[in-house]
Formats: sequence, structure tokens, C-alpha cells
Amino acid sequence: MTQLNNDPACLDELFRQHRQGSSRGLEEFTKQLCDVNASIEVLVTNLSLLRQCVHHIDKDYEYLVKCLLKVCWAGRDDNLSTAYKSFILHLVSAHSYFVQLVLARMVTKFLPQCEAANSSELALQEEIYRDVHSLLHGIIKMVPMAPSILIKHVTTCYPHKSKATHVHLCYVQNVLHLTLYLPNLRAKILELIIGKLVQIDAMVTRNDILHSKQEAACEDITEGIFEMEPVNERKFHLSCSGL
Repeated sequence: MTQLNNDPACLDELFRQHRQGSSRGLEEFTKQLCDVNASIEVLVTNLSLLRQCVHHIDKDYEYLVKCLLKVCWAGRDDNLSTAYKSFILHLVSAHSYFVQLVLARMVTKFLPQCEAANSSELALQEEIYRDVHSLLHGIIKMVPMAPSILIKHVTTCYPHKSKATHVHLCYVQNVLHLTLYLPNLRAKILELIIGKLVQIDAMVTRNDILHSKQEAACEDITEGIFEMEPVNERKFHLSCSGL
């Protein structure tokens, strides 16, 4: 395993070796980044090193960036979140080529990790959304072309109309949240959401509507049957005493 001893010069050397044809060291470093069992401390250290060596990461290292975009960083730890966002902001500032990749990946995080979740999972999901929007906001302030790229990916990644209601709800909430720091895109975002809702509505059949009405009617009847008038104790007593 490659040991960099928290020294950017060591990572600089790995990039130099890679350009000269010796890729082993950088490949081992990349494996560390992709390791799902890597500790938060190791991830924070490696992200800090990469941020200091971001000038090396051009188009030739797209595979490295794709690996980094798969790292589970949001909603885990404040130090990891800070280190990750700092690296990404330095990356897109130095190499606008990667803005497309980064924004596409961030938009996919608008979708819930699972279609049904308990309260603890929902709380974690909210933390993930918070971190993702924080990073997106930073990118948008730094990269002028980011909004137009973002709306394209928001449209492309919109969940299919057959997906569960929970999935659509999470996605729409996140897309609407974009309007808080992208007010100029509010009209386009609302137009997109309304258009998708119309598609979902068109998919609902007459039988679905009748079934829903029947269920509602049955609930009303059931409630009516089991609702009893409060007993007037005085009248009940008099009635019984006359027996």
C-alpha cells in the first residue's frame, strides 16, 4: 500500500511517475480512495493531498475523478464533508472540464437511497441533501456556466413516471430547493415539474380513479356505521327504571 505520509510532494511524485509510464503507485492510491472500508481519517487526508495537487488532475485523470465521485461523503462526518467539498471546488475551478461530471453526479443524489425508509434513514437522507446543496451552491458561485449545465442534468435525471411517490417527492423537493440559490431558473424548474406531473396524471386510468373513489366511499360508510351517538345518561336511567 502506498504511504504518502501526509506529504503533497509524495503525491506529486506519483503523478510524475505515472506520466513517465510507471502507474503502480497512483493506481494503489486510487484503490485507497475507492475502498468502501477506508476510514474517515484516511479519506480526509487523501482528499487534502489531492486538493494540494489538483493542478495534476487534467483530462487524462478522468478515471480518478470518477472514482472520487463515488465516494460516500455526504451526511457522514463534518470533517469529511468539508474536505470533499473543498477538493471538488478546487477541481472545478482549476479544470472546468470536470463540471459536467460533478454536477451529473450531484443531481443523482437528489434521489432517495431507498424507496421506503424509516425515520433514522430519512434523517440521514436530509443530511445528505444538505451537504449536496451546499456543494452545488459553491460550484454555482464559482463557475458561471454551472446553472445551464445543472438544469440539463436535472431534466435528464428526473425519475420515470412509474417510480414510487416517495422517489418523486424527494426529487421535486430538492429541485425546488435549487430555486433558493438559482432564482433565475425558477421558471424553467417549475415548467419541468408541472410537465412531469401532467405526464403522471395522464398515466392514471379511469379504473384507478373509480377504485380510489370506491375506497373513499367505503371509508365514509365504515366511519358512519361505527360512529355512535353519545348516550344521554339521564334518559338511559329513566328508561331502565321504567322496565
